[in-house]
Amino acid sequence: MNKFDAYITDYLYEKKEVALDKIGLIKTTAYSAQDEQPASVEFTYNKKITTSEELIDYISEKAGKNRSLIAADIESHLAQVREFINIGKPYEIPDIGFIKAKNSGVYEFMPY
Repeated sequence: MNKFDAYITDYLYEKKEVALDKIGLIKTTAYSAQDEQPASVEFTYNKKITTSEELIDYISEKAGKNRSLIAADIESHLAQVREFINIGKPYEIPDIGFIKAKNSGVYEFMPY
C-alpha cells in the first residue's frame, strides 16, 4: 500500500466522492449504522477524468508538504496504479474495495 492510498480512503470518508486521474469517480452513497465504513460505494469509469483538486489540497495539508510536490507525486502514483491495473493486478483502496480491468479494458469496482 502506498501512503496516498490511506489519504484517498480518508478523503473519501470525509467528502463522499473522489476523482482519480484517468481511472474514474468513486462515491460513497450510504454508511453503516454500526461503524463509519461506507455501506454502498459507486464507481464510474472515466478515462478522461482528472484527480480531484480538493484531494491534492487535502493530502498537502495532512502531510504538511508543498501542494505542487503532492500534485506531481499523486499523478505519478496514479500512473503506476493504471499500469498495474492494465496488467491484471487490482488496485486496492483500503477499507473500500478494488479496481480492476475487465477483458474489454474498462475498469470495474469490486467492493469489500
